[in-house]
Amino acid sequence: MSENYIEKWLNGELSEQEKLEFENSPEFESLKKLTSSIDKFKAPELNKEKEWQRIKGSIQERSHQETKKSVQWFPTFIKVAAAIALLVTAYIYFFSNNITTVSTSIAEKKTVVLPDSSIVILNSLSSISYNDNNWENQREVKMEGEALFTVRKGSKFEVEASSGKIKVLGTQFNVRERESLFEVICYEGLVQVNKDDEEVKLTPNKIFRSFGGDYSLDEKIGLTPHLATDESAFYSVPVKEVLNEFERQYEVNISVKDINLQQDFTGKFTHTDIDLALKSITVPLDISYEIEGEKVILTKK
Repeated sequence: MSENYIEKWLNGELSEQEKLEFENSPEFESLKKLTSSIDKFKAPELNKEKEWQRIKGSIQERSHQETKKSVQWFPTFIKVAAAIALLVTAYIYFFSNNITTVSTSIAEKKTVVLPDSSIVILNSLSSISYNDNNWENQREVKMEGEALFTVRKGSKFEVEASSGKIKVLGTQFNVRERESLFEVICYEGLVQVNKDDEEVKLTPNKIFRSFGGDYSLDEKIGLTPHLATDESAFYSVPVKEVLNEFERQYEVNISVKDINLQQDFTGKFTHTDIDLALKSITVPLDISYEIEGEKVILTKK
């Protein structure tokens, strides 16, 4: 049997006569067995809808398993994060919020002993604040008003006012910050004053003063800490500042007539006797005074 017959049979192109002759030939039986075996290897028909449902179900099951695993470790993560947050909050509260503040009202003074036994005498209407727990690492005091500091020797000691910063190691000094006046007096040791871009180092009897934007450096021999003796002392300060301090100490209102409030005053007044205090101010300025209850009237002679 020729190969041409086989090819035509495979393509269905044999005539009836040729087909009859081919089916009676020995080659036909061999070809029939071969085609039967090949048919067994045909891929089954694909049911698209059924296969899609199978794949979709598999995806959903895998997603559920992954979610279950995520849910198992997520509570642990939450617990760890909460513990860390609690520790951080406790640390911040302990070291940042444990601030000690001491303040005075009008006509009041206080003596404050700091954690290292340094001493602060607060004048009236003044305040200081410091971190008691962190004091060993950072001796820093924030202040407003006026205070006398007697600092025990040790690490750096800083006083921060809104007008400037004072740095010392162990010394005694006075800081006055009232409205536009900023003044630092050194009694013992060495004091460093930082004001804006200025840095000045004060030795005993030196006074740094800033008033209305102008800086000055003076020296007065024999300076003594006035707050320690219940006094207010002034060195070339406008009269207006002196009278303001008088009002803070004696809780009175002062009215003036024909007095130049910008003239300089050098002197001091006591905090314990209002008449003696007024004489200490009025006699050098050649003015008279009159007390009417809680009001003091000053008049040029």
